[in-house]
Amino acid sequence: MRVAKRRKNEEETTTLPKKPKVEKSQHTKRTTSTKDQIKILKISFEFGPIQLNTYQYVFEGLKYIWKLSGLSKLLKEPDDSFLLFADVEEDIEQRCLDLFSSIPTCTEISIENLHEELRQPKPLIVDCRHFTFLQKEISDLLSNATLDDSYLFFLLEDHSKKAEIENLNFKWQSVNILSKDKETSDTFYDICNKIVSEKVQEYIEILSKKPKTRNNSHCLKLLRKYESTIKNSINPSSVSKGVVDTVERVVEETTPEFHVIGYALFEKVLKLFAGSEIKSCSLALVKKVRDMLNESFRGRIIAQLLQKPYIMPFSGLKGGCELTIGSVSGTLGMFAKLSTENKIEKIIAISSGHIATSGNKIMAALGGKNDRKIGQCIWPETSTDASLKANIEDISVIILDDGISNSIEYRMPEFKVKLPTVDLEDLNNRKVFKFGAKTNKTYGCLKCAKKSKLLGADVMFIEPWHGEKQFSDQGDSGAIVFTQMGRELIAIGVVFGDDLTVYTTCESDEENLEDVDDAHCIAVDIKRAIDLFELAKKGEIVLDKF
Repeated sequence: MRVAKRRKNEEETTTLPKKPKVEKSQHTKRTTSTKDQIKILKISFEFGPIQLNTYQYVFEGLKYIWKLSGLSKLLKEPDDSFLLFADVEEDIEQRCLDLFSSIPTCTEISIENLHEELRQPKPLIVDCRHFTFLQKEISDLLSNATLDDSYLFFLLEDHSKKAEIENLNFKWQSVNILSKDKETSDTFYDICNKIVSEKVQEYIEILSKKPKTRNNSHCLKLLRKYESTIKNSINPSSVSKGVVDTVERVVEETTPEFHVIGYALFEKVLKLFAGSEIKSCSLALVKKVRDMLNESFRGRIIAQLLQKPYIMPFSGLKGGCELTIGSVSGTLGMFAKLSTENKIEKIIAISSGHIATSGNKIMAALGGKNDRKIGQCIWPETSTDASLKANIEDISVIILDDGISNSIEYRMPEFKVKLPTVDLEDLNNRKVFKFGAKTNKTYGCLKCAKKSKLLGADVMFIEPWHGEKQFSDQGDSGAIVFTQMGRELIAIGVVFGDDLTVYTTCESDEENLEDVDDAHCIAVDIKRAIDLFELAKKGEIVLDKF
């Protein structure tokens, strides 16, 4: 398990989520009572550390199931928060940024309600920096809150008190040390995964005993998927380069006969993407690939047939507004600055590589109708390839006309926008969002394959967030896919295609597809797309605010 890289906190304000407003103690002086020196907070994250991607993703799914299945009448709502004992004067936001590189949402609770909060298993963190939690009052409080299913962590700056803490006789399921080092933080994240795994098993056990209604069957299907997601997250199986190369060769060899246009190789599943016109022979495709791979890949092989056309040519000024190029429409993703070889700096807009090509005049809605030219596209180069293969990995780079920059408005100006500093695979199961011209703001979950291609280009997949019907639709192409880390927005991808899958074929009619995710939306790696532009045009793109 990797530890998130620490970031310098360069800005002090944020609105998403809002800076925690926890009322400070009214005491102007320290009292003799230890209880007056502490506050107990429920801490949660909308965009937490990457080690909690799966934990948060599954818990959000459990909340959706809790409402949908009627379990709200039997159980308390699933709670992915943890509890923090801290000094009354502690800056909780900064503390969480230091420890988790994430901005928290905080709710203060009373000591009297501590036992009630711990009825659901969760970590309790005791911050030992500013005062001694080993005083009798705190020791008695933690001892009296004994619950076998909860987990106690002592947060230390160093290990000087470690031996003393380990000798305490708390009757919790486990008592641990938490600090910034990898070993102790990994223990914390492992326990979080254990908690959510046990919660999934609890829900499966309850719903398996209920009548087989359509709702219950759907919820059980989701739970099995979450169960598989957790297992793959805790014990990811590796896929060797030899297997990746073999799969790529086999797919290329079957393309002429079956019109395979792409694939996604996960740890235990190989998805083959082809046009819906081969529906009658999709099983033959699956069997042929199985025979060709032989023993080199023992996972499941599935054909997912896509609607035609496979990538729809989507036919104040803000990121997320509509762009039009003739009869084609799409989304203005965001703004950036382009520095040329001659040190000339220009304001540009970024969209999808198949929305516009070099020389296209770009129109946008200013003043309520699409009648205003805002700029001209300089990249990618115009292609005669009708399959769009040439542009799938590119972004459209649009130089704005003089004066247009005065019309720019930002949706989230308090955030700096950065490119990822971690591998995309580390962001698997992470919550993401986008603003599209057609569907506005939607949330999704990033699903990273070991290797995936569509029309010969590397792509990523995004499924709708729990309860949402879709992440993108026709007209959203060009929208930027973001996640949040601390006080920064991280631009991950650019939406390229909408809801893709219309029919799925597996190797056997009896095979269970409960743990197979549909590829609802594809996006292009924006970092790679910017690199391709800079290499070809010898200019540097610096992302602006959003």
